[in-house]
Amino acid sequence: MKITGEFTYAGKAEKHVAYLEADNENTRLRVTVNGHTHEYALSESRLSQPLGSLPDSLFFPDGNCFTAPRNVPLHTVVSSKKVSGAFIHAIEKNKLALIGSVTGIVCVFLLYFMVFIPAASSAITKIVPDDFSLYLGKYSLELIDGEYFTKSRLPAEKQQEVTELFLSVIPDKLKQDKLPLKIAFRHSEDGANAFTLSDGTIIVTDDLINMIDHDDELAAILLHEMGHHYHRHVMRSLVESSVLAITFMWFTGDVNGIEDTLVHSGGSLLALSYSRNMETDADEFAAQEMKAQHRSLKRMISVFTKLSDSADDDENSFLSTHPGWESRIKAIENQE
Repeated sequence: MKITGEFTYAGKAEKHVAYLEADNENTRLRVTVNGHTHEYALSESRLSQPLGSLPDSLFFPDGNCFTAPRNVPLHTVVSSKKVSGAFIHAIEKNKLALIGSVTGIVCVFLLYFMVFIPAASSAITKIVPDDFSLYLGKYSLELIDGEYFTKSRLPAEKQQEVTELFLSVIPDKLKQDKLPLKIAFRHSEDGANAFTLSDGTIIVTDDLINMIDHDDELAAILLHEMGHHYHRHVMRSLVESSVLAITFMWFTGDVNGIEDTLVHSGGSLLALSYSRNMETDADEFAAQEMKAQHRSLKRMISVFTKLSDSADDDENSFLSTHPGWESRIKAIENQE
């Protein structure tokens, strides 16, 4: 008897029309795919256990898989490979066991994504060569210049004034950093902004400088970005993004895309967002350094309030990566 079904090669997501048949002794299987025939010993093939209305599948020793149509039970065709499926059926009939199984699976996934990936990313970040961070920072700046930013329109005197403040607020623990901090000015149509690149370059926009009323306000912003650099948040975000992408590709069987993800991950840097914990860490770093330098936390609250007024803040969004401005301001007030 010949069965028409779908065939997938090991590590591939693409499905092919295939034809399965057993020999007269029912000891070997032949699968014909795109004119090519694959032969397998029935004793080395594994038949999936029946689960609800899911179609039956045969898994072969080389990792390939044949899936039959829903209305064709393979275990009745491949008689010597019948599987009782008693355990699976028992779970299906026992609601408590089913709920417990689903809950367990959900917990495992949550632990993987919320605990394992951040911990693994943090460990990987520590061993990333500095040369790669330097290259990525340079590449990122070239990518965004002209596309998102133009040359700063601030007077040279103002840029010099800000640069002097920038140098004066660099904490001692960052002055000998292997990736030295530096500042760059850019004009943006998107308004006030500041962010850090992986090589230690801190970009500040003209609108951000123009909204500042006191040196301590600007110091708070600069120290916040220095906090991201101190904790290597840029590289950690990139590593987490890559690990997540690879994880989903692995689950879906599209392992061919892993190489492209690793090669082109630098180009996605601008699309990354810091996690809530990273933003909190950077805020705490800035607040501690503000106090150590005898600068006013009220000025930090003041500039955060200005940024809050100019931003779309979704305080209650579960998907929001940044803590809400209100939460961040309250946290700073608690440190006064």
